[in-house]
Amino acid sequence: MTKKSPTARVMEFVRKQDGWHAAICEKTIPKTWIKKDLFGMWDIVVLTPDRMIGVQATDPTSRSKHRDKLLANPLLPLWLKHADGEIWTFRQPAGKRTYKLTIDDMRECLCTRLQENDTSCGSDTSSSQPES
Repeated sequence: MTKKSPTARVMEFVRKQDGWHAAICEKTIPKTWIKKDLFGMWDIVVLTPDRMIGVQATDPTSRSKHRDKLLANPLLPLWLKHADGEIWTFRQPAGKRTYKLTIDDMRECLCTRLQENDTSCGSDTSSSQPES
C-alpha cells in the first residue's frame, strides 16, 4: 500500500468539508524534482465559506523546518493581512488506523516571533469585520 503525501491528505480532508474548495499551488520543476511553493510559502490554497487559507502541508518531522521557512519569508506579513496561513500536519498515533490533524496558525507564530524580538505585534494582523 502506497503512503499518501501530506498534500494528498489535505486535499482528502478538504473534499470532506461542506462548502470548502482547494487548489494545489505547489509545482515540480521538470527533470529536477525541485518543488516550488506559491510565493515560496504555500502548497495549497483552501477556500471556505468565510476564509482563504494558505496551507503548507507537511509531515511531523518537517514541521518546525517549514515554520522557520515561512517566518523567514518577507511576504508572510503581507499574505496575513489579506488571508490566513497555516501549517497542516497529519500524524498517525501509534496503534491507530486514523490520522490526527495538527494546525499551526502562522499569524500566531509570527506574533510570537515579533514579541521575542521586542517588536510590536498589534491587532492589525488579525482579521476584522467592518461595523454596520
